[in-house]
Amino acid sequence: MLMNVLILIITFVFAAEGLCNFPCRRQEVEKYIKINDPGKNAIIQFNCKHPTLAISQGTGKTRECFERNGPFIVQRSGFRRFRCLKEMAIDLSGQNVVLYKKPFRSYLHTPSLCEVCGAQDCWSLAMFAAQGVSRQTAMKVNVPKRILVVNINLIPIVNTNILLFDLFVVNVPPIGCNVPKNCPIKNPYKDVPCTGCEPTEGDGLCCRGCQKNGNNYFW
Repeated sequence: MLMNVLILIITFVFAAEGLCNFPCRRQEVEKYIKINDPGKNAIIQFNCKHPTLAISQGTGKTRECFERNGPFIVQRSGFRRFRCLKEMAIDLSGQNVVLYKKPFRSYLHTPSLCEVCGAQDCWSLAMFAAQGVSRQTAMKVNVPKRILVVNINLIPIVNTNILLFDLFVVNVPPIGCNVPKNCPIKNPYKDVPCTGCEPTEGDGLCCRGCQKNGNNYFW
């Protein structure tokens, strides 16, 4: 009986680890503050010891990197809830993270990446700055020439796509392609397939900063 309990506990602990890694700079920098969620300042924590996990410092909720395809990541929360992220890889220094995300959905089975990223949900923007980076610095993100101007406070100016954050305006790229390579097109009017050549922040498998320092523990 005791052996069965120990096996169950061990299985549960290892089930909490995901099947892919977050990018190296995320692991090395450790803490990021969400900057387009006014008043909440949610802090998300990463590290080298558990490269597959992202921890919400305020709530303690764990989100796993469950599967990835180029810039697309499937995140799992708990055992049944999954969502798709697309990382825009606009700042390889790791000071700023810009991504698009879909809401979590519950599944009765383990879904494929194509199923999660192909869910007919709207993408929303999420922006993070490394802890210690000022908001003014975070607003100065270098982006491609084709940009969508978005405001951080999510308060729209009439008939524009400009939103204001204090006195700063941040330019972020449009999502571009929104279907991972080799995934089926479900809506020919909205789905734009990716080629597999899109920039990424890396697979997080061989992180120089993790080999050099002691960034090994969440607590």
